[in-house]
Amino acid sequence: MLRIQSSMGFRVGFGLFSVFFLVALFGQVIAPFGFDQVRSESQVFGSLTSPNEVNVFGTTDSGFDVFSRLVLGANTALIVMTLSVLLAAGVGISLGLVAGFFGGIIDRGLSLLADALFAIPAILIALVITFGLSAGSGNVNSAIVAAVMAEGLT
Repeated sequence: MLRIQSSMGFRVGFGLFSVFFLVALFGQVIAPFGFDQVRSESQVFGSLTSPNEVNVFGTTDSGFDVFSRLVLGANTALIVMTLSVLLAAGVGISLGLVAGFFGGIIDRGLSLLADALFAIPAILIALVITFGLSAGSGNVNSAIVAAVMAEGLT
């Protein structure tokens, strides 16, 4: 039977993960304003205002509520994380199965390819993939796909 030791680090990590997961799931309910909303019913948000009773974390230079954008962005982050882990697992398992089944020169070639990719900084590969996939499109969905590909492949 699998037994998880209840250390303090595990409890803190699991607690933070649970809070993030719940915020990501219920972000539409938690956020007081929309992602691109610059006014409430009674006032227009100012530019770079400090935290106050209306804007809990203040506003950006464009007048957006920072707390609402943070909460609503957690959902996008959760989607990107989940899809990139699934992509990485799919590619890694597939290449591992091919290398293990065929062996020989295919195994050696895949090992050399992996070694070459480890020699290049992952952030550089991620930037190249992101720029190549979403260059100038301005579409949110293409940016999410680019982020998933960049994270999953690196």
